[in-house]
Amino acid sequence: MTYNGCKFTYNALTIENGKFEGSADITCPETGAIEIAAPSCTITIPAQQNLKKLTYTNTASGKDRDITVDLNITGLIYLEDKTAPLFKCVDAGKTKTNGTIAGGVVLAAEKEGKSIGFWVE
Repeated sequence: MTYNGCKFTYNALTIENGKFEGSADITCPETGAIEIAAPSCTITIPAQQNLKKLTYTNTASGKDRDITVDLNITGLIYLEDKTAPLFKCVDAGKTKTNGTIAGGVVLAAEKEGKSIGFWVE
């Protein structure tokens, strides 16, 4: 995966059914996009906003508190592009809107090399 200067930004939270939820943006330089290369196909993901949904969960306690962010993004816009002479993407040249990103990340905070509590409320 090549980010080409693109970055993910996690957005403000809302409380839904007792859980902290939010969205993400993919921001890129004017000519940038995220590229995922496979032997016969390249997927290009352009800048886009308000991708839903992220769930934020406080974990641990005290100075060891951190936040787990679970990503369950749907509706991601992407383009399939042929890259190999003998094979091609299933939908080469077509922009699609059914991409997904699933996974998680842990956000933690430090001050002067020491863990400090970090949470959402």
